[in-house]
Amino acid sequence: MIEKYERLPAWTRWVLLLPLSFAFSVAVTMFLKFVSSLLYGLFLPTAAIVSFVCAIHTLAPRWENRFVVVSLILRMVFAVVIGLFIFITGVMPNRTLGFEMGMELLGWAAGWFLYFSVFREKKGHEPRVSNPKAEPVGNGPLPVNGTGKGETRPIDQMWHTLLVPDDLKYILVSRDEIDDVVSLMVESRIDAGKFSGNLEVLLTGGHRATEEMYLATSGGGNLLPSTLSISKFARIIDRPLSLPLWFLAGFPDVAVWTGDEQGASFSSSVDEEERIETTAMLFGADLNASQNSDDMNFDNDEGTLRSCYLRNLITNYIRRTGKSLEVAAQEGPEDDLYVGSDLLQMVGEESNCTLIASMTTKYYLQLKRSYGSSFPDETALLSMAGILDANGYIFGLGNVTVAQVIAVAKETRGMQDRMQEFLVRFEALLLSKDNPECSFEEVLEVCRGESKAIRRSVERTMASYNGEPMILSGVCSAMLGPGLSELRQEVGVSIVRS
Repeated sequence: MIEKYERLPAWTRWVLLLPLSFAFSVAVTMFLKFVSSLLYGLFLPTAAIVSFVCAIHTLAPRWENRFVVVSLILRMVFAVVIGLFIFITGVMPNRTLGFEMGMELLGWAAGWFLYFSVFREKKGHEPRVSNPKAEPVGNGPLPVNGTGKGETRPIDQMWHTLLVPDDLKYILVSRDEIDDVVSLMVESRIDAGKFSGNLEVLLTGGHRATEEMYLATSGGGNLLPSTLSISKFARIIDRPLSLPLWFLAGFPDVAVWTGDEQGASFSSSVDEEERIETTAMLFGADLNASQNSDDMNFDNDEGTLRSCYLRNLITNYIRRTGKSLEVAAQEGPEDDLYVGSDLLQMVGEESNCTLIASMTTKYYLQLKRSYGSSFPDETALLSMAGILDANGYIFGLGNVTVAQVIAVAKETRGMQDRMQEFLVRFEALLLSKDNPECSFEEVLEVCRGESKAIRRSVERTMASYNGEPMILSGVCSAMLGPGLSELRQEVGVSIVRS
């Protein structure tokens, strides 16, 4: 039942919030009276307060914790005012009044206990001010997941996390349209930071101006960036009911343009038939389709326009106006997520994990073919292959040491599938430096989840590698370069023999 309630439009849930909360509180107190008149007399205030705050916290579309606090404060103010009135007028004996106020305080204490012990921990439901430099990807898995073979690209995983987070009570995307919406976001190269900022404007009802003033005076962090057009939809009353939140946050300029186009079609000079045709062309709807066909089913399960029509709307906006999308990521070095995703596709890799596995395997094969006799054991060979692949971390950034790579190789001694285990641990070492907010153990767990993709990459590289100039050059420099003799000695290479 709660799930069905949460599917209702936000404005409907706001209208029903207080009536349903009061009704639930009355039902609980009546049930208590039915169970025991004694319990009803003793715990009426407690039952009323606790049931009411539970209903408020469950049914509020957002800011549920704030509503709980306000309701508790108002309840106490009301009780104090009534108590003072009764005391002054003397309509109730002081002893009875004291008992009633004591029961009221007990209920108030129970409400606050519930808030601090249960509700206050659930802050994820309320909009937060975030650091714009941090990638707003929620608490989902690290962006090292693959693509193809039934898996997901990192950029797709990020959008899945943003659009379907675990701690957001709003339904941003209809369940049967999630994949299509994610695809639309990626194809449109929507900036995740701007999207999150716009979404925060929608969720806070346009109260960001107050937050910005507070942050400016307090010296706090910055809000997520938002775009110009989103201000037109900050208030709930100004939002078209047919457009979902994800569309307003990701394509506010398209929403504004759509409103202007539809407004022009309602001119007195436009007849009804022409108006219908104009709207159909705008959304790419087929007026000749059967009434029972999917082409005439405009709304999804959430009561908003289906994503296929919104996709047509975006296409028409770009075609007719010639403008770029307002929330699209800017081309350049800051567009790391899309550039990284494009790069992986260009080199034919599924993810960062398979890219590292492929490169390390190539170095391993070239070292073994050209200088195999120079390595005393497999540990030294794996170590050198890892060092060559991690040269940017070791000699560039300096956040990985040669000793760390050698230690990873030594940890895999005696293991049955040593190459596979080395690559998993080696990748966890490198990717933990790219994701410093996560522990090594967390990154290692994610890399183990990519074991199948890593194995495919190794097998594919083993079967197809026939030498590459860049790999050969790196191997020769490491094995013959006069300035790297200490490196070779640390790895265990004594005499270089080709």
